[in-house]
Amino acid sequence: MCTSSTTAGKQIHHRVNRRKRPSRKSTTTGTTSKREEVRLKHRIDEIYTDHPAYGSRRMTAVLRREGGCQS
Repeated sequence: MCTSSTTAGKQIHHRVNRRKRPSRKSTTTGTTSKREEVRLKHRIDEIYTDHPAYGSRRMTAVLRREGGCQS
C-alpha cells in the first residue's frame, strides 16, 4: 500500500480540474420557438400521463412518429 503522493498524480489531477465545461448556451440549439417548446412540453406531459413507464427512448420514438421531435 502506497501512502505517499506523487508529482505525476498531482499533475494529472491538475489537468483534469482545468478542463473547461461547456456552457448551457452552447448545448442548446435555439432553433425552436417558445410557442413550439411549450406545445412539445405539453405533449410530453400528455404521453407521460397516459404511459408513465415510457422511458426517454420510447418517448422520443412516439414524438418522432407524430412529427414533434426533429433531432
